[in-house]
Amino acid sequence: MSSLKHKNVLVVGGSEGIGLAVAQAAQAAGAQVYVASRSEHKLTKASAVLGSSALTFPVDFTDESSVQRLFQHLPAVDHLIITAIAKTEARRVADLSVAEAQMWFAAKFWGAYTVVRHALPKLATDGSITLFSGNFSVRPSQGWSVLASANGAIESFGRSLAVELAPVRVNVIRPGLVQTPAYSEMPAEARREMFQQYESVVPARKAGLPEEIAQAVVFAITNPYMTGSVLTLDGGARLV
Repeated sequence: MSSLKHKNVLVVGGSEGIGLAVAQAAQAAGAQVYVASRSEHKLTKASAVLGSSALTFPVDFTDESSVQRLFQHLPAVDHLIITAIAKTEARRVADLSVAEAQMWFAAKFWGAYTVVRHALPKLATDGSITLFSGNFSVRPSQGWSVLASANGAIESFGRSLAVELAPVRVNVIRPGLVQTPAYSEMPAEARREMFQQYESVVPARKAGLPEEIAQAVVFAITNPYMTGSVLTLDGGARLV
């Protein structure tokens, strides 16, 4: 394993949940951490967790000019991790307009594409990119066909980039259900039932924790022999 000491790690979407856990894990491994997120309020909270050594930047990764401004303020980047997502909801194709579907797909896939493209001039040749898809890419669920398609596109993009950008390493993390603030707006009872149902079915008998996903990210960015891989952490959900 290579070290993160004195390495610059940028986490786009790192202000809470999995992204914040990744930033914390990279920081603990010795990295200089940069966190970018849409919400300045969440960035302020992340700063309180990470301390003054971590630098935060507002960015809307669906807005190319915003992404361009981000990289104008950053030094060289050794490891880029994109955990940012846009909120969606279960909608069947028959009930989802083309314009809405394009917007959802853009938020997941084209946002990541835009960040990667503008990161390239700053990215170290011995560095890495880590993208995030999701378990819907291999285990579809009713109402989530657009998100499943976007996840599949992210995984294909990651494999292609591993070839195109070599020796920069590119990997994709595919998480299952993880206990993050993303579900905080759900009614408490509905949220509890969702997690209980998941944990009663998956072989691991538990939902994921942000720090467990963060461990996988640190592994991916520090392993010099790992590229073009999709690393699944779903408690075995894809098997049942």
